[in-house]
Amino acid sequence: MSTAILEEMAESGIPEARRVLIPNGVDLNRFQPLEGERKQALRSRLGLPAGALAIYTGRLSTEKRVETLVRVWPQILKVRQDAQLVIVGDGPEEEKLKQLAGPGIHFIGSTREVSAYLQAADLLVLPSASEGFSLSVLEGMACGLPVVATRVGGVPDLVVDGATGLLTPVDDQAALIAGISALLTDPVRCTEMGASARRRAISVFSLDSVALRLFDLYQQVVHPAPAAAPVV
Repeated sequence: MSTAILEEMAESGIPEARRVLIPNGVDLNRFQPLEGERKQALRSRLGLPAGALAIYTGRLSTEKRVETLVRVWPQILKVRQDAQLVIVGDGPEEEKLKQLAGPGIHFIGSTREVSAYLQAADLLVLPSASEGFSLSVLEGMACGLPVVATRVGGVPDLVVDGATGLLTPVDDQAALIAGISALLTDPVRCTEMGASARRRAISVFSLDSVALRLFDLYQQVVHPAPAAAPVV
């Protein structure tokens, strides 16, 4: 699903001919951007506050480093007073995170409306220390969100640093603060990166394109090309 996994396979001695990279896809109809009045109406329906809105979606567990995000949020508020952080998901760290959280942080819990919360947001943040192929990032991109994420696992396959988002080192709080602040204080850049993220989701990660790549692989397996005749 990602270059990182492909490299692990190579290191394990799996021949190149048996290694095929096919990423996960995203439903571009379910996950699509909303703008203007429609976006504001959705925020109102979801009970979300006004202001620059960043979102995290995923499991609330140690390796996701949501605690880091919660701890740095007061620094974000110093550069953007109306900044809001919405945390969507549940997990073993939930109660601890709620106790640590200060102003501007909102916990949604587990929900079937993940796409709606993404559509209501301005920026997706993923500070994780470990990832395979992040569907959270891909879904955010499909909703037209720029991404601030750590450079781990398959994330660099998704996020083009400086074009569709910003990649930071793992556990680098200063870099995380700088990345979030840079986009939340520059709405034009934030919007442009989000549009680029949506275009990348369409061109590379649509369900149709991924299905065609899988179909092509199955065809190669079922009907392999004949071996070349020996040279005499």
